[in-house]
Amino acid sequence: MSLVLLGALPDGIVEGLATGIPAAVRFQVELWQFNNWWVDRRIAAKILERHVVYDVLTKEYRVQVVQ
Repeated sequence: MSLVLLGALPDGIVEGLATGIPAAVRFQVELWQFNNWWVDRRIAAKILERHVVYDVLTKEYRVQVVQ
C-alpha cells in the first residue's frame, strides 16, 4: 500500500520551508471499510509525525520520523 498526500501542507508552511525553517507535521490516517448493506468499520488508525527540512543549497527536502 502506498499513500500520496496532495496539498497536505498549507501555503504558509511551504513558504517557511522554502526559506529554510524546519517544520514538524502530524497526520492522522484512518483506513475504513465501507459497506453498502452493513455498518462501516475502521480497520486501522495511525498517527504519523514527521520532521521536514528544506536544504536551500541543494534544493532538496529531508523528511525524518519523529520518535
